[in-house]
Amino acid sequence: MQNRLKESSERLVGVKQVADAAAKAWKKGFCLHPKAGTGNCDRIIDAHTIPKASTLKRVKDPTGHLLTFHSFRRAFEESEGPWKVGWKLASTFRGFCAKHDNETFAPLEKQTFNRSPEQCFLLAFRGVCYELFCKKWAEQTIRILAENLKQNPDADKQEFVRLFELGVQAGIRDLMEHKKRLDADLLARRFGEWQHVGFTLTGELSIAATGVFAPEVSFDGRGLQILEDLDTLIYPLVVSMLVSGEDHFEIVLSWPVEATCCGKFVTSLVSTVSERDLPQALVRFLFATVENVYFSSQWWNNLNSEEQKLIRQLALKMKPDPDAIVKPGRPLVNWELVDLWAVD
Repeated sequence: MQNRLKESSERLVGVKQVADAAAKAWKKGFCLHPKAGTGNCDRIIDAHTIPKASTLKRVKDPTGHLLTFHSFRRAFEESEGPWKVGWKLASTFRGFCAKHDNETFAPLEKQTFNRSPEQCFLLAFRGVCYELFCKKWAEQTIRILAENLKQNPDADKQEFVRLFELGVQAGIRDLMEHKKRLDADLLARRFGEWQHVGFTLTGELSIAATGVFAPEVSFDGRGLQILEDLDTLIYPLVVSMLVSGEDHFEIVLSWPVEATCCGKFVTSLVSTVSERDLPQALVRFLFATVENVYFSSQWWNNLNSEEQKLIRQLALKMKPDPDAIVKPGRPLVNWELVDLWAVD
């Protein structure tokens, strides 16, 4: 999303003006809890999408920083990154008040991850809330672009913004539909309406990520969804990472039970890549599909120039390249797969 907005701003108006307005919109925030409202919420906070104490703390460097290609504070800079960000701000968004963030996500933040249906559901809920927040932020930024264009009319540029806004609005509509169901399930403590597949890994935790993407093509070449069809409900695949033990961590993929397109995507990943190569493919998968990825400077500096080039290309490419994800290459991490599990 940030890369798309950067491209739009460069084509249309001054980058600094858009960057300042976008940062202001991001900081404003609002609570996405289903019971949010006057009298039910306290202050809006920088809520973490990746558990801070258990996960981000293990990835940060001795100075308390992580690297990322995804930071709204840098979204309109000329450099392609990666950039440093403080570990306490990494992965945050202003999408919950302190009360609802603490109460809702306590099973993830204060308990050891044990694959419970509730914990897996909360990963999906938080991922969808984060993506919805980003889309709403993008919508506000696009309106700023449109207003600026009124001062210097250009038919081609106005059409570009119009089409971009339509895409963002369709994304918001779809996410609101999914969140409506998630809200009802959360309040009813009904945690079985989403499927989850998890990869338990061991090794040095040098990367942490959480985000949402919509799979279009499976790894065996089958079409799954047409994102350009703005009249069709698009299903999200939520990607989450968190620590589950002293020597183990998890990558969890979650999707609505009726979203067979997401199930086919995950099945094709597991069947296309060997168990030995799967941890490396998962690294490439994270950078290719999720913007909200953070990693240690030590890991990045230990990569050679070609490996850094690959990671940068995966992170900055607008659409994931399935071949680049599953193509075997030199190991990027020392991870080993311990378990492949499912909750449905």
